[in-house]
Amino acid sequence: PEVDMWSVGCCVAEMATCQPLFPGDSEIGTIFKILKLLGTPTEQTWPGFSKLEHWKTSFPQWPPTNLESLLEVRPELGELGLDLLRGLLCLNPQARLPARRAKAHALLAQTHAT
Repeated sequence: PEVDMWSVGCCVAEMATCQPLFPGDSEIGTIFKILKLLGTPTEQTWPGFSKLEHWKTSFPQWPPTNLESLLEVRPELGELGLDLLRGLLCLNPQARLPARRAKAHALLAQTHAT
């Protein structure tokens, strides 16, 4: 399922950077860290999100930050690694990279070839 691919993205990012991607000590703190990095969803980026049970219109509106900031920590992650993370860490579960496509991603093909 899509939530598993989100978890894979978090694990990949954490292995690459050797630090938690969204360190938080509460649910709301973790949600805010996610939104600060990936941006607050809109109806364009995630149709129907505003109707989710726990969504609050009072949540801050953050623009997405580029995941390129991870390259500052781990430059060897490279563009292919960032591309994989962008697909796995997509807030909209319907647009998130599914397992079959993640398995065929160029980064993994490159890794298997070496």
